[in-house]
Amino acid sequence: MGTSEWLFGTYTIGYSMKGAVVLAGGYSTRFGDADKAVADVAGEPMIRRIVSTVAPVVDEVVVNAREEQRSVIDGALVDTGFSYRFAFDAVADRGPLSGMVRGFEAAAADYTLVVACDMPFVEQGFVETLFDRAAGADAAVPIEQCGDEQWLQPLQAVYDTERTLSVARRALEEGITSPATAIGRLDIETISVADASAADDRWTLKNVNSPHDLREAERYFSGTPVTDV
Repeated sequence: MGTSEWLFGTYTIGYSMKGAVVLAGGYSTRFGDADKAVADVAGEPMIRRIVSTVAPVVDEVVVNAREEQRSVIDGALVDTGFSYRFAFDAVADRGPLSGMVRGFEAAAADYTLVVACDMPFVEQGFVETLFDRAAGADAAVPIEQCGDEQWLQPLQAVYDTERTLSVARRALEEGITSPATAIGRLDIETISVADASAADDRWTLKNVNSPHDLREAERYFSGTPVTDV
């Protein structure tokens, strides 16, 4: 994709285009019949919180979804003031790696943030850090320390769009469906969020998978102290 040229006044500035792909196409089995992407969190759908946070720091937003989700997602994003477009799944619910491929195929950006639709805590400053750290690498991916183990968090990370698209396609062809496994083939810059000082960053990675998580999110956004990070 190379580097885009941005004209500003009489100056031409070399600029790497930034994008975001919001993964919203999975079925939300732990939410019953409800669509998790548009679940209400403190008066605002989760996907709206995410788009409102990331759109100001990127040049394009792509929403990966099933085609039947279009109307509810459009309803959740009405009047945000931010533009977006859809990249619909060819086959429903093949998993997040397939959703990443569909999003990257639709993206025009040089570097693309991937964020799952169940991560309403995503922090704008952390997203900016990811873009900064991705420069010169294939990806910038958070890594969390869980006891003696470390876990990559590929569903809130920034990727070189073309390079990752090629690697992810090949992984799917080989029967690999795990994003963490697939991106292991990339030159990754990792960002640790294990330190206590990085508590805010650990919130950015927290997802909402169940009614309990939803109640915790309600407490968080209402300003009620929450210690379960």
